[in-house]
Amino acid sequence: MESKRISVVGNGRLGLSFSLLCNSVGYEVYAYEQNKERAEQIKNRSLKTSEPQVEELLQHATLDVTDTLFEAVKTSDLIFILVATPSLDTGEYDHSQINSVFEEIEKFDSLYTTGKTFIIGATVMPGYCKELQQRFPTINIVYQPFFIAQGSILKDITYADIVLIGGNPTDELLDVYDSLMVEEPN
Repeated sequence: MESKRISVVGNGRLGLSFSLLCNSVGYEVYAYEQNKERAEQIKNRSLKTSEPQVEELLQHATLDVTDTLFEAVKTSDLIFILVATPSLDTGEYDHSQINSVFEEIEKFDSLYTTGKTFIIGATVMPGYCKELQQRFPTINIVYQPFFIAQGSILKDITYADIVLIGGNPTDELLDVYDSLMVEEPN
C-alpha cells in the first residue's frame, strides 16, 4: 500500500487506539496530544494502559507525536478529532474540547486548512457538525462516531457492526476504514 498520512487530534484511549491501528496497516500517523506528559509517554513507548493490545502495538509503532496542533493540521489532509465530549446534566454533550480545537484552527492561515477533511469522531448533538461546516466553509466537516467500549476498542473498530459517516466523506477517508475493517460492516 502506498504510504498515506493522517493526523489524529486527541490521543486518549480511543485516539491512541485508532492511531495505532492506522499505523499498523501502513498509514503515517501524526498524533497530536495536548497533554505533554501523555505525549511524552507515547513518544517514549512507556505509556501504561489497561486497553488490550495497545501497549504491544505502541512498542512497534512509528507515530509522529506532537503537542502542537498546527503541525498535525498542516501535515495531513485527513484530520481525525477524537477528543472527549462527556455528557452534561442537561443530557447534552460537552463540545468544549472540539470547540477549543476549532478556535485554534481558526487562527491558522487558510493555506494550511482549505480543502482538508476534519472528521469528528466524538458523540455530538444533532446539528453541531452542520454549524461547524457553516462556520468553516473552506474545509470539509465529516461526522463519524465510533461505537466502542472500553476494554475492546481495537476489536470494536476492526470488527465494527456499523460505520456511520455523515457529511461528504472523501475516497481517502473511506480507504482508511476499508483498511481497518477485518469484516465488512452490516
